[in-house]
Amino acid sequence: MTGAGLYQLAVMIDVVPMERNEESFEFALDVKKEAFGPHIMERWGWDERLQRETHAERWAEKRFFRIVRDHESIGVVSIDEAPDHVTIGEFYIFSSYHRKGIGTEVLTGILREADAKGLPVRLRCLKWNPAVTLYKRHGFVVTSESDTHFLMERRAALQLTIGIGSGDRAARLASEGAVAVQRTAVSEGTAPPVSSPMHLVRPSLDYLPAYVASLKRGWSPDNARGGAATLDELAQIEKDPRAFVAQLTDRDAKGPPVVLPDGTTSRRLPGYRLWLWDGEFCGSIGFRWQPGTSSLPSYVLGHIGYAVVPWKEGLGYAKLALKLMLERVREEGLAYVEITTDPDNVASRRVIEANGGVFVERFRKPPQYGEKDGLRFRITL
Repeated sequence: MTGAGLYQLAVMIDVVPMERNEESFEFALDVKKEAFGPHIMERWGWDERLQRETHAERWAEKRFFRIVRDHESIGVVSIDEAPDHVTIGEFYIFSSYHRKGIGTEVLTGILREADAKGLPVRLRCLKWNPAVTLYKRHGFVVTSESDTHFLMERRAALQLTIGIGSGDRAARLASEGAVAVQRTAVSEGTAPPVSSPMHLVRPSLDYLPAYVASLKRGWSPDNARGGAATLDELAQIEKDPRAFVAQLTDRDAKGPPVVLPDGTTSRRLPGYRLWLWDGEFCGSIGFRWQPGTSSLPSYVLGHIGYAVVPWKEGLGYAKLALKLMLERVREEGLAYVEITTDPDNVASRRVIEANGGVFVERFRKPPQYGEKDGLRFRITL
């Protein structure tokens, strides 16, 4: 794994090799002390001399990468590749950037690179480090342990397809880091393993041609606006494909107002979209929220919306996509999310209920949505 800008993980996040100089050395140590120091102090206290000596040893023997967001250095990670595995070592992000999905995105990029080479990924983690939960969600399992540390490994996606039988087991192994789930394993019964995983990916220019092809086949990512949204997006992509991809991840709500089904506009909420991918484009799922509260404005019908392309329906992808999205959403600190559907959409209702959705009410949609009836479900996080 070599080269500048090796892991371009999303529009605004990069993981790039660090220069071997004093500034980089001190930056990596500063990030460790600020982000990881509390976990060390909890058990042993912080010995500055010892920590500096330990850091110097690891700096000399490992390859460190700088995590950059909007041209600002916000963390470090060490990544080493052996012939038969990849090792993640130091992995620290400044605490002010925690709970923003950045750690998930960095990890997903590393796993995707390892999957492409068919290599398992290994790491060592303090038992009381909250990141243990993150690693387990991405398919890591504990292979051994000491009094203080877990040794963990996550097999490559193509390796994970071998021997997966039951739907429950496949679902447990699934993660947004490209852990393979056979298409039919998410439904009842068993099926022979296949090599195409269904997972969630960040929109990128690499996936955009397949997205455009789906739009041109008549699919729409917006169940409320339908064909109008399709035409709008095709026009945006033709004008500036890079800008279109960039605006699909808008955690700070910097984008233009949102167009509602009646043509009016409303204030944009923070949010992002992910795409369903199994080797082909399968659909889209989005999440939006109001900072500091689980409630939503009246013109926003739900926190999560999804749409699977017609030629991929019936494979259990909507259910799996919602499951994977909920794992990400839990990092945002909301108490619950709400999802709405139409009364006659039985398939969507089953998807929501399969992921813990509880029926709340039948309601009348606001005028912007034609004042039609809808069903509201709530999923406690």
